[in-house]
Formats: sequence, C-alpha cells, structure tokens
Amino acid sequence: MGTLDDIISKAKDMANDLGQKANDVVEVSKLRLSVVSLGSDIDKVYQKLGLMIYEMVKAGTANQELVNGCVAEIDALKVKLEEATQKIDELKNVRRCDSCGNAVDITAQFCPMCGSLLHKPEAEYRVVEEEETTACEDDKEAAEAPEKAAEQPPEEAAEEPKE
Repeated sequence: MGTLDDIISKAKDMANDLGQKANDVVEVSKLRLSVVSLGSDIDKVYQKLGLMIYEMVKAGTANQELVNGCVAEIDALKVKLEEATQKIDELKNVRRCDSCGNAVDITAQFCPMCGSLLHKPEAEYRVVEEEETTACEDDKEAAEAPEKAAEQPPEEAAEEPKE
C-alpha cells in the first residue's frame, strides 16, 4: 500500500506543478498584453505632447503646466511598464544584464550577449552579509575569551587542579 500511496502522492505533486506552470504562462501572457498596451499609451502621450508643443510654438505661447502634466503622465506609464517587465522576468526566472539589458538566466554569472559579469541579486548579498556578521561576531567572542579569563580574580586564575 505504501508504494501506491507514493505513486499517487507524486502524481498529485506533478499535477500541482503543471497547474502552477500553466498559471505562470497565463500570467506572463496577461503581463505581455499589458506591456504592449502601456507602450501604446506612452506613444499616444508622446504624440499629444509633440502636438501641444508644436501648437504652442506656432501660436507663440507657452504653457509649462501642460507640458509638465504630459511628462508626469509618461513617467507614470513608464514606471508601470517597468513593473510589468520585472514581473515577467520573475515568472520566467530571468534577470536583466546591467550592461546591455538582455534577459539572462537567473543563475548565470556572465551575460551571453555582451560577456559582462552579472552581479548577484540583492537577496544573495543579504545572506552573505548576515554570514559575515555571524563570522565577525564569532571572531569577536573568541577574541574576548582570553580577556574575560584575564579579568578573573587572581585567586581563581592562580588555582591549579589538585591531583
């Protein structure tokens, strides 16, 4: 009976994994559609901004508030676009090369496109820092041990074990 239960358990695990992968594919597809839509929206605001500036220059007037409003709208759309791109990268287990922007496997050490050294994600840096801190604390405790022994009263330090 144990073997049959193991097989059923493994089949359930595989079905769950496949379901999760299917959900990831659907989520990536939705995010890609969102990226395309945001890109289109950004292009429309750029066109609106260009038309406004053209009309202002032609009329000899200037309305900096309108220009600033369009710029703020473009910036907000670009932030949303970047967030969607980052979510896609996370779901696909890739990161971006700092030098060329190419999508690279999250475990890669060098970019296959430009050859640049890839920096480790921040989460790995935090683990290393915590390990270093622990090592430093251990060294500090080891260094303090002789000092603590030296701080003991002379009577205790002078006592030798009796045989």
